[in-house]
Amino acid sequence: MRQLLLVLLERIGRRVPHVLGSGLPLMSLALVVVGCASPSLMPEAQAVAIKHRDRALASHADAIHTAISQSGHVGALALLDAKDGRLVVLPGDSPADAWARYSASPESGAGRVSVPPVLTFVHRADVPKAPETVTQSVLQQQAQLLDAHRRVEERLGVVQREFAESKREVDASLAAARAEMQTALSSLAEDLTTVRKFVLQTAQLGWLNHGSITN
Repeated sequence: MRQLLLVLLERIGRRVPHVLGSGLPLMSLALVVVGCASPSLMPEAQAVAIKHRDRALASHADAIHTAISQSGHVGALALLDAKDGRLVVLPGDSPADAWARYSASPESGAGRVSVPPVLTFVHRADVPKAPETVTQSVLQQQAQLLDAHRRVEERLGVVQREFAESKREVDASLAAARAEMQTALSSLAEDLTTVRKFVLQTAQLGWLNHGSITN
């Protein structure tokens, strides 16, 4: 077909001066056909597998959306178990969130679910977004990043709590030190008052004794 189109283009090129007005639209159409006839970048077997998977999931659309609405999340990863073809719905607010929730659940144990290499994230019915195709390897990488981020946040929370506890202990120690200092100052003031009274009394006695001796 491509050779036939090239021959057609060659003939039109020879007659350009005479058919310029009608030749350009025909050339454009020929180029579009050549482009459409070019081989797909996706292997045929893979394309057929994806179409088959999409058709199989589409037949479970009602069950998928029911599971999503009952979960209260934005969407869910929908897949067909690679072993028995049963529908598996993994709710979450994003593909990575859904995969992380699945990974932390007992259902992810060995032999529970045979997850295919390619999955589909279906959004809730009221979310105007088309389904997303994601690979299991990418989901695993994202889950690892989310887990690392969660551990950092947990560690940060521990550090913040330890800092808050240390601050409370320091504040309590400072308050106790201020109270002790205030008590010591009060005691010192009382001691100074007592000393002043003693000195005054001693001076008065000395003055009285001096007056008696003089008389």
